[in-house]
Amino acid sequence: EIAQPTIGVVTFVGKQHSGLFGGEEAIAKAKGELVAHLPKNGHAFVNADSPLIDLLLKESTVNPITIGSGTSAQ
Repeated sequence: EIAQPTIGVVTFVGKQHSGLFGGEEAIAKAKGELVAHLPKNGHAFVNADSPLIDLLLKESTVNPITIGSGTSAQ
């Protein structure tokens, strides 16, 4: 509530925190909370190489900017 972020960066959704969150889908949902809380005029930079990118962006209201090495990156 003190500072509303306008930019969010999600580098990757992988297995790095599986023990803490309970799996990759739970990690994607947790990281997606950042993107979901950005204002409509905010900016989200997400890794298009993450296999769970759709789940991560499910609640997003911003048009994400995708980065990565695959063909789906902008």
